[in-house]
Amino acid sequence: MSIFDKIGARVGDFLDEVLLPEDVRLLHERAREAMDRGEYVRARHLLDEALRRRPDIERTHHLLGLCLALREEFDEAVTAFERALAIREEPSTLFHLGLTLERLGRSAEAQAHLQRALAIGDEAPFDFDVHLALGRIYLDQGRADKAARELQRALRLRAQHTEASVLLARALLARGDATRAAAILDDLPAEHPSVEHLLTQGEIASRQGHPARAADAYEHVLDRQPDHLDALVGAARAHVAMHQPARANPLLLRALSVCEPDCDDTIAADIHSLIGQTYAQVGEHQRALASFEGALGLHPDHLGALAGAGRSALELEDFERARAHFEKALSRSTSHHSGEPDATTSPRRAELLYGLGRCRLHAGDALGARHLLDEAIMLAPDQRAPYLHAMAEVALELGDAAEALITLNAATEAHPTSRLRDMISATRARALRALQPHWHPPEDPRSSAELIAALEALLNLYGADPHAGPLIPRLRELLEDLNAPLSVAIVGEFNAGKSTLVNALLGEAVVPMGVLPTTAHACIMGYGPRAGARVVYEDGRQLDVDFAGARQHMREEPEAIARLDYSYPHPQLRSINFWDTPGFNALDPRHEALAEQALERAEAIIWLLDANQALSDTEFDRLDAIPRADERLLIVLNKVDRLGDAEERQEAIDAIIAHIEEHVGPTSANIFAISALEALNARRQDSPTPEAFEALLDTIDRRLIQRSTQIKVAAAKSALDQWLYDLQALHDQLDQGYAEHVATLVRLKEHLDRQSPAPAPRAASEAEALIDQLDFVVIGVEREISEALRPRGRLFTRQRLDEEDRDFIVELFARRVDDLLDRAMQRVLLDIEALETTLAAEISPMLGALNLNEARALRRRLDGFFDASRALKSALRDRVFGQWRARAQGQLRAASAAAFEELLALPAEDVAGRREKLRALLPRVDQRFTDPLAAWLREFSLAATRFCDRLQRDLEALRLEAHHRYNLTPSASSP
Repeated sequence: MSIFDKIGARVGDFLDEVLLPEDVRLLHERAREAMDRGEYVRARHLLDEALRRRPDIERTHHLLGLCLALREEFDEAVTAFERALAIREEPSTLFHLGLTLERLGRSAEAQAHLQRALAIGDEAPFDFDVHLALGRIYLDQGRADKAARELQRALRLRAQHTEASVLLARALLARGDATRAAAILDDLPAEHPSVEHLLTQGEIASRQGHPARAADAYEHVLDRQPDHLDALVGAARAHVAMHQPARANPLLLRALSVCEPDCDDTIAADIHSLIGQTYAQVGEHQRALASFEGALGLHPDHLGALAGAGRSALELEDFERARAHFEKALSRSTSHHSGEPDATTSPRRAELLYGLGRCRLHAGDALGARHLLDEAIMLAPDQRAPYLHAMAEVALELGDAAEALITLNAATEAHPTSRLRDMISATRARALRALQPHWHPPEDPRSSAELIAALEALLNLYGADPHAGPLIPRLRELLEDLNAPLSVAIVGEFNAGKSTLVNALLGEAVVPMGVLPTTAHACIMGYGPRAGARVVYEDGRQLDVDFAGARQHMREEPEAIARLDYSYPHPQLRSINFWDTPGFNALDPRHEALAEQALERAEAIIWLLDANQALSDTEFDRLDAIPRADERLLIVLNKVDRLGDAEERQEAIDAIIAHIEEHVGPTSANIFAISALEALNARRQDSPTPEAFEALLDTIDRRLIQRSTQIKVAAAKSALDQWLYDLQALHDQLDQGYAEHVATLVRLKEHLDRQSPAPAPRAASEAEALIDQLDFVVIGVEREISEALRPRGRLFTRQRLDEEDRDFIVELFARRVDDLLDRAMQRVLLDIEALETTLAAEISPMLGALNLNEARALRRRLDGFFDASRALKSALRDRVFGQWRARAQGQLRAASAAAFEELLALPAEDVAGRREKLRALLPRVDQRFTDPLAAWLREFSLAATRFCDRLQRDLEALRLEAHHRYNLTPSASSP
C-alpha cells in the first residue's frame, strides 16, 4: 500500500466542509467514494464537474491533486495542489504536495513544503507522516543526523512503528552507530519482517562483523524476491567475508544478469570487485586481477577494486602494476576521508600501506617500505601478523637480522595463518643464517693452510668488533707465529746459563754474556742480513743498535726496555728463533712474568737446569704444568763441567737424571746433560763438541726444526681453542649483561607505571585543587574591593569604584590567577621531572656499561625522549593551562562596568554575594580543563612507555645479535 493509499481515508477532514455549496459538496463526496473504491477516472470526472461549476474552491483542487497522485500522475498532481495552495494555504495540501514532490525526486521542494505544513499546522493528525516523510527525504539526501532527529520525533508520536523504526535504524547506521541501530530493530516484532527490515538487518550484521547473520537476513529477502539486487550483492558479500567463494559466486553472476544492461556503474563495479575477491580466495589471481580491473573500467576510483587489483598483482609478482593500484587507492582514500580514521577506514588504509610497502621493498627501497609498514601497524594493530612479517623482511634487507628476529617473534604471537606461519619460519631461517657467523674450525687439525684460513676468517668477522677488540691481537699474533720461524724458548731458574746455551747452539757469542748477573730482558734471536739489535722500549719506541750498543742500553736503562730483538746472519735462524728469557726466581717480578709468558707462547721449550743447584719443587711444578710436553719440551742439565772432569762427573749426572725422572716422568727421554760453556768454546775453536751436546743438536734438528710445521700448527690450534673458549666467555658475559639491562628496563617500566597516576583521576584532582585555590584568590580580591569601598572618615562614604579602581582590580585578579596557574602547572611538571630523573638515573649506568657505538645509539633514544618531553611540556603550557588562562584573561578583560556595578549594588555585608559575582568572572574549571590535562598526561605516559619499550627492544636486539655473533657453535639458537 502506497503512502497515498494510507492517507486517502483522511481526505474529508476539512473544518469548512459545511461551508461548501451543496452541489459541489455532493460531487466531492461522490468523488471521495470513487477514490475509496479505486475508481480514479470516475473520481476525476466528478472533480472536473465540480471545477466547472466553482473553479475557485480550494477543496476541489486539493481532491483533484490527491486523485492524480493516486493515479501516479505526479506532475499534474503537483499543479493541482499548487492551485489549491494559491487559493488558501492548508497544512493538509502542503503535506500532500510534499509527498508528491518526494515521489518526483524533488526532495528540496518536498522538504520545504513538509516543514511549512508543520509550521502552520497545530498538532495536525498527519504530524507523524510529516516527520516520517522528512526522515525519508533527509536519509536520501545523505543527512543522517537530521533524518534520525525527524524519525525519533515520528516514533515519539507512534512508538515501534515498523517503517519509522527501520528508517531510524538506517539513519543510525549511516552515522556509524550500528549498535543502536541493531537495538531498535530488536525491539520490533520478529514475525513477518519487511524486506527493508531484513535488508537493514543484513547491513547491520555486516557492519558488526557477523557475516553469517547478514547472509541469513539477505537470503530471507531472496526467498521473497529472488532477483532483489541489494540482497544478492549483500548475501554474496557476506559469503565472501566468510571465505565461501563457491556460495558467493553464483549470487554475483545472478546479480550481474539482473543488473545488466542499464545498471548503475557503481553497483556493477561492486559486483565485479566481489567476483574478483571470490577468485582471489581460491588462488586464481589472474582471473581475480581481470575482474578487479573490469570493475575499475566501470568505476576508476573504486577503492575495493583498486585494493584487490593491487593484492592480486602482488601475488602474481607484477610489482609495478601492484604499486600503481596501491598508490591510486591510497590517494583516493586520503581524499575521501579527512580527519581521524575510523574503524572502517583504518584497516583498509593499513592494507593499502602494507601492499605498497611490499612493492617498495621489492624495488629496493627498504627505508620507504619501513615507513609505510610502520604506519600500517599503527593503524591496524589487530591485523599485525602479515605486516610484522613484511617489516622483518625490511629489517633483513637493511642488514639488521636481530631486529628481524624480534619482529618475527612478535608476528608469531599475532596469530598468523598457517600459510603465513610457514613464511615466518622461512624468514626466521634466513635471519638466523644472517646472524650466525660463517666460520668453521679446521677440518684437518694438522693442516696449516686450513688453520691460517680459519684464523683469517675470524679476523674478518671480529677485526673491527668493539667487544672482541681485546681478543684480536692474539689472533694476529697467531697468524704471525704461523708464518714465522719456529719459536724455541730457553727458560729456567735464575742464572742457569740460558744466554750461554743459545750462543753454544749457534756456535757464536751472539747473546751478551757477563754484562749483568743474568739476562734482564727477553731476547729474541732471529735471522737478519747483518748482525744487529733492536731495543724495544716499554713506551713503544724502537732503537736499532749494534750488539755493543745493546749491552750498553741494557746496563744504562734496564727499566725502560721491554725486550731486545737480535738479528744475525746465521742459516739456522731462518727456521728457528731462540727466545732467551729472564729466569724464574729473579729479583725483579717482571722477569718472572716474562718467563711465564714465554712458556705460554713458545712453540717449543728448552728447559735449562743448573746441575750445581738443588732442583726446587717450583721447577718441577712448572715442568708438570707445560701442555704437550712430550712434543715440545727438551730438558737440558747445564754446567755439568762443575761436577768434575769428564770421567768423574757421570755418576753425579746419572743421579741428577734419576732424580729428575722420578719427578718429571714421561719427559725423561728428552734430558740432555751438557756444559753449554764447554760446547760454546769447542764450537768457537772448531774442536769436537761433547757427545751429549751433539745429541742435543741432533734432537733439535729432528724433533723441532724438521717438525716445526706440525709443532707450530699444534701450538696454534691449542691457542685457537683457548681463544674460542675466551670468545664463549665473552658471549656469556655479554648475554648476562644485556639480560640484566633488559631486566632493569622492565623494573623501570613497572616503577613508572606505579609512579604515574591514572590520567583522568589525576586531572580531576588537579581541577579540584585549582577550584579550591581559585576560591582563595576570589576571597583575596573581594577583600581588596571591600577595602576600596570602606568609608574614610566621618563625612565621606565611598560607594562606587572609578575606572582606575576597576582596572586595578582586574589587573590584580588576572595576576593572581596567573600565579595560581603557574603553581598548578609546576606541580604537574615536578612529577614529570621526577619521572625523568628516575629514567636518567637508571639508564645512565646502563649506557656506561655498553660500548661506545651501542651507548651512542641508545643515548640518541634517550635524547629523543627528552626532546619529546620538552615539546610536551611546552604543549602543557599552551594546550592545557594556556587555554584556560586565555579564557580567564579574556573574561576578566571583557568584564563590563555593569558587572562591577552589580558588585557595588550588593549590601556591604553580602560578602558571599560579592564573591559569587567574582567567581562568575572566571571560566568554570570543567571538562574543558580536565579533558585536555588528562589527554596530556596520557600522551606523556605513552611517550615514556614507548621510550622504554623501544629501548628494551634495542637491548633485546643487541642481546640477540651478541648471542649469535659470539657463539660459533653451528646449532646456536635464540636465547
